[in-house]
Amino acid sequence: MRFESRRSPVLCAHGCVATSQPMASEVGMRILKNGGNAADACVAAAAALNVTEPCMVRERALDLNFFQDM
Repeated sequence: MRFESRRSPVLCAHGCVATSQPMASEVGMRILKNGGNAADACVAAAAALNVTEPCMVRERALDLNFFQDM
């Protein structure tokens, strides 16, 4: 089975962050460069995504019935 993709494979020697927004990826990379670990970078990138994609985050939360119990 052959899988076609528009994305290129990336090899990383010292860390890698991938998000849908370049600014959020940059935030995660800065955390790694300043001595943070993968969990720190993940949390920082997720927080940045809340700023760069606020509508997308809200739609995802609604899709998961996040506000159902509120």
